[in-house]
Amino acid sequence: MKNSIFIITLLLFCIPISSQNMNHRRIGNKSYVKKNSHWFYKEGNGEEKVMDKVITLKVTNPIIDIPGKILRKNKLGYVDIEVPDGIDIMDYYNELHLKYPQIENIELNSKMELYITPNDAYLSSQWYLNTIHAYDAWNVTLGSPNITVAVIDYGIWWSHEDLGLGNNLYQNVWLNPNEDTWSNVNSPTTGNHIDDDSNGYTDDWKGWNFVSSSNDTRANHYHGTMVSGIIAAKTNNGMGIAGIAGGNSTGGVKIMGINIGYTDEYGNECVDGSLIDDAIIYAVDNGAKVINMSFGSINSQTAIQEAVNYAVDKGVILVAASGNEDYSGNTNIRYPAKYANVIAVGATDMSNARASFSFYGTELDCVAPGVQIYSTSTNSYISKDGTSFSAPQVAGVAALVLSVNPDLSAQEVRRIIESTAQKVGNYNYSYNSNRPNGTWNNEMGYGLVDAKAAVLKALNMSLSGPDMLCPGDGPFTYSVSNVPANATVTWTCSGGVSLTGGNTGTSCYAKGTTPGYAHIKAVVNINGTTVEFGKNLEIASKSGNPYLSYTSDDRYIYLTIHTPNIYGIRQFIWNATPIGSGGSSQSSTTGPAGDYWSIPKGSYNVECRIVTQCAHLIATTTIGGYRSAVYPNPVDNTLHIDIAEPQETENAATISSQQKVLSSSYELRLFNFQGNLVRNLRVTERQVSIDVSGLPEGNYFLHIIRAGSTEPEVHKVIISH
Repeated sequence: MKNSIFIITLLLFCIPISSQNMNHRRIGNKSYVKKNSHWFYKEGNGEEKVMDKVITLKVTNPIIDIPGKILRKNKLGYVDIEVPDGIDIMDYYNELHLKYPQIENIELNSKMELYITPNDAYLSSQWYLNTIHAYDAWNVTLGSPNITVAVIDYGIWWSHEDLGLGNNLYQNVWLNPNEDTWSNVNSPTTGNHIDDDSNGYTDDWKGWNFVSSSNDTRANHYHGTMVSGIIAAKTNNGMGIAGIAGGNSTGGVKIMGINIGYTDEYGNECVDGSLIDDAIIYAVDNGAKVINMSFGSINSQTAIQEAVNYAVDKGVILVAASGNEDYSGNTNIRYPAKYANVIAVGATDMSNARASFSFYGTELDCVAPGVQIYSTSTNSYISKDGTSFSAPQVAGVAALVLSVNPDLSAQEVRRIIESTAQKVGNYNYSYNSNRPNGTWNNEMGYGLVDAKAAVLKALNMSLSGPDMLCPGDGPFTYSVSNVPANATVTWTCSGGVSLTGGNTGTSCYAKGTTPGYAHIKAVVNINGTTVEFGKNLEIASKSGNPYLSYTSDDRYIYLTIHTPNIYGIRQFIWNATPIGSGGSSQSSTTGPAGDYWSIPKGSYNVECRIVTQCAHLIATTTIGGYRSAVYPNPVDNTLHIDIAEPQETENAATISSQQKVLSSSYELRLFNFQGNLVRNLRVTERQVSIDVSGLPEGNYFLHIIRAGSTEPEVHKVIISH
């Protein structure tokens, strides 16, 4: 938003590509670089702009067999062709040079970004716009004329050139659609003197003056007009200032002027508290979606509170200034900002600290700049300090939020503004149970309002697609929803996943490649304002080598399933079948974290079925009289055996001393499924390794025979290379 408008067309006159680094090309005096499978055009200032997959040709004779989709033709002989998927744009360009001599020239097109810098004459005086990130928000929206903001104040000068008709022949002043048009648009007395909409206010075409009970809401006072300009002064209209929601050289949000201000007999400028409730109700009943109240009092009034609640019940957002320092020394937030249903706004200075005059406390919701705020006045422009000019910045942001998502409730708009606020200044923001929308501080509320973050959150864009994939399956669709029509989306991925089609558009297609963890990311670019969405993925295993181990005590056997490099586990299904007489079968199903199981002590054939997103993998072991560990199982190259002494079914007290001596030697026999002996070892160690790398894949049986014992300990072993 803060740069000028650039339109870039790269015209290249059949200049051959020289031999050079495949990721860097130079065509004529233009430089190109390839990153992550994308070509970028490099500007003179070093800025890189992604190349569009469209090449524009000018040909002397028709070309029939050129690959690619013809998108457009024009009367000057230019043809726009979309580069086919899977073909590098630079390779395509080179091929055209070599194969088609009838091409006069080729144009490579970069993605063009639209940057809108308002041309308002006094824009440089509005330092606060950059602080609240208004420029970035304007890339998304500059305010919808369908949103009305009521300014309950000291009237507004609706004939001001930057608010009313002026020389632009459009205005950001609310016009009652159900009331008869005045014959002279600048003269409130020229209505038809009939209450056309039967709302109790005759000829209220441009709002209502509750002080004089008239339809003339103008006041020869700067306050209400200044507030209105901050919200909706015409943006990009070549004059004055830029309102936060003032449109883009066309109508922005509409300001409903409601006058409740007057000057008392002592010359003090006041707001009539008795009129506030009527003014709120008027605003609500006439379609305002946001109400700004830049005034306050230490006193609460039930009528005002009920009017506030009425507005919120009707879905209207209320914003009020927290208050400015007075001579009493009382810095407590004033009403109506103090009401729970009103967004209370304090002021910051140019260093993003609380302005010295800004009231604060437990009711504060957020802050906005309040020092040297430049805005409209009665037929002029002035600069003032005060929370009065902080509140309308938040009201303007609320209007932008509703401009992109008018279906949001008042509570949702408030939550968006508070949860996206900037944590500025050297303040301790902490969580407070009474403040559910993030960290909070009693001098800054949730922080400094952020127009960009609020608008992007209001768009409610989100990334959808599966979290778990199987290798080789798919492709699967990933999409970003609620993307604005003027936005582009670029996709990237990492880890065991790859894109199978293009990498632009609101959707992409991806396949899992290798088991493990992966990530997919979408970058949404809205006229230069970007937002990223990412999703962590898991590519589930279709194969693996799980194995079981176990320990025991006097009562139970404790089993653990080991799943090295196995991904996407959804559950474990356990079964234990007793060996011999006695005992009972055991079974259990556990979740992805249930990689352990306990069963009563005994002899069993145990199976654990590992269920992944893509396969069922099985590990088995035998627990019978002994508790030797045989692992990994399935095994690839080396099988490990930890031989245990008898504990499970024999009574250790009945084992003779001779058996105990003999048991220190062991014979290990490995049989294939056909019963053929393929390995035979005699060992005295209790920790042994067997090389099985040369054996075919399949099912085997390992017999562990202890000296002096007639019954082997048998384990089923799966060899899987």
